[in-house]
Amino acid sequence: MRQTLRRVGHVVTIVLAVLLLTPATAVARCTGGLVNTLGSTGDDGCGGIYPAVGSAVAVAAALAVAAGHAAFSYARGGTNGKVGTGAKIGIDPTPESIAHGTVRMEEHPDFAAETAKVEAMGFKIVAVESDPSVAIRRFVGLAGETIRTDLEFRLRPGMRYLDLEHELGHIDQLFDTNRFPDGPPPSEIVTPTRNSPKGYKRAFNQSGVLTIDQNAVLEYHNRLQELLWLSERGVPPDVMREHLTGADDWFDRYRKATSGRQGNRTVGWQRRHFGDLQELERRVRSMRAHPRP
Repeated sequence: MRQTLRRVGHVVTIVLAVLLLTPATAVARCTGGLVNTLGSTGDDGCGGIYPAVGSAVAVAAALAVAAGHAAFSYARGGTNGKVGTGAKIGIDPTPESIAHGTVRMEEHPDFAAETAKVEAMGFKIVAVESDPSVAIRRFVGLAGETIRTDLEFRLRPGMRYLDLEHELGHIDQLFDTNRFPDGPPPSEIVTPTRNSPKGYKRAFNQSGVLTIDQNAVLEYHNRLQELLWLSERGVPPDVMREHLTGADDWFDRYRKATSGRQGNRTVGWQRRHFGDLQELERRVRSMRAHPRP
């Protein structure tokens, strides 16, 4: 009798453990990590995807519809080493908010031109509830040959124009042929399959995908550039403090990524692809020592 009760107790424990872990597992399936986004604070990987559209009005309309789209998952990333300040909702258009970039991106006069450029590069506009990001998904065959590359520009409807500019900064980094002569590194390598709702699965060989340490270099470099143009614009003190805090956070990650014996490889990668990083650091130190009035 005691053995029977003990066995029943074990079964109940196992069932409870499965039930408790199921929601977390479901979220994990739906939450993108490093392999899904570049330079992001985390994307759920389950956002609604909208076909590329030919006008800023259409882009804005698609993003507005997406905000309440039932296909969205509200699970947010953040456990992949890419937690940062994140995007914020923009404010009403005024001469000041437009000049500073704090206006809602869809209402900035340069929104049309910038989204048109991105679409001309082959990017799809993707509306997300989580933070914006750039995704470069490479499809490979069984022999590892490249079949195609899908480009996604993931935007949160109504976010600030300056947050859009941050993601444009990542596109400039990754598609700069002086930095990456062989083309932008993928954020994910996948193989086509009929057994997945997405139509693809993660490839076994992820060689060439940015590592967490390389991503720290990429993000820190972008944050330094961002600080300089925000300072030149004379953005409000609270906006500047927000971005200084974010840059400091990424400096800590960058320092860890480039420290110790393991960090030597990351330092070499940084020198090959982001050799201007130290000069940006020097300019930011000068900017911080002599803040604009």
